[in-house]
Formats: sequence, C-alpha cells, structure tokens
Amino acid sequence: MLFGVVLSGSILLFSRSQEEGMYFLTFESRRADKYVEEHIGEFLDSESGINPIDRDTVKVGAGIYVGDFDETTSLPMFYYPVFTDESLSYVFRIYEDIKGEYTSVFGIERVDAIVQLASDTPKNAVFFGQNHGNLIAIYSNFDYEVIDPSGFGESVNEEEIKAFQKQERKTLNPVNICTKKIDFIKYPVAEAYY
Repeated sequence: MLFGVVLSGSILLFSRSQEEGMYFLTFESRRADKYVEEHIGEFLDSESGINPIDRDTVKVGAGIYVGDFDETTSLPMFYYPVFTDESLSYVFRIYEDIKGEYTSVFGIERVDAIVQLASDTPKNAVFFGQNHGNLIAIYSNFDYEVIDPSGFGESVNEEEIKAFQKQERKTLNPVNICTKKIDFIKYPVAEAYY
C-alpha cells in the first residue's frame, strides 16, 4: 500500500515536471547510450513477466551522470529514466564492472530521488554523486544532501566535493531528461541454440 502512495506521488510530480522539464547536470556518452539501446529490452521483457508493460508506451530518457568521488573509472556511471505511460516508473542504472565493461540494474530504486530532485529549470539543475558509498545530490548553490547513506556508515568527504566543484562541474550541462529519447531494441531477436 505504501508503494502505491509513493508511486502515485511520483506520477503526479512527474506530470507537473513533464510540462516544465526535469533537469539534471549530466553529459552525453554514446557508449553508455549504446549499451542501454542494446540491453534494456531484456530487462523490460523480464519485468513484464511480473508487471505487464506495454512497450509502445515506454520511453527511455537521457542518462543522468553520477560522479564517483572515490575512484576514477574508465566508464562513467549513469541513471537512465524509464517512462511508461508518461510516468517515470523505473531507472536503468549502468556502471563499470571489474572487467571494465558496463553492467546494469533495472528497477524502481532511485525513481523517487529523481522525481523529487529534478529541477524545472536549467539554472537549478542538480548533480548526483557518490562519495564513500553515500549517494549525494549537489545543488546549484553547491550545498549537498545525502540521498542514500552508505551501508558502512562512512561519512561524506567535503574536501572531495569541493574539488569536484572546481573541476568536473564545468564539464556538465543541464539536460532535460524528458526530451531526449534513447531508441532501444524493443523486440530482441531470439537466439537459437544447437
């Protein structure tokens, strides 16, 4: 029941934001987009076995970059919003695995954070980051908020966040995650096994 209340709140907030925009600081990565295009269809198929999804109503928005303050990886982490029937319903999270390739998680985790933190103007676009296992939101005035605390109880290192503000933030742009559409393979070709 609580899930239904949270989800309906998200839908209402998204409807408001759809007209005005849902802005985050991010950048485009063709490699990340390509991974999503090729793999999200499988996750949608799997989810549809539990909660039927009309693929014709699915829209995958622009990836939201999640900076990692703890370590430099070769592949940037992104949250891709997945809209069904014009509502933000899922998030497809992609990140680097130990082999240096993308791997992913699909589900409702982070939907509420994206809906609540989306700015309706480019000027106030929020940036997501991770620091010592904490998911944080950094606001346009450089204040930050811990969205999901570390499971190990580690605190955020403010010096690392300040260093980011001087460097990485300059390379990011406010993007309306609703307006960009990632084309994905809707009906994957079945593989034959002999």
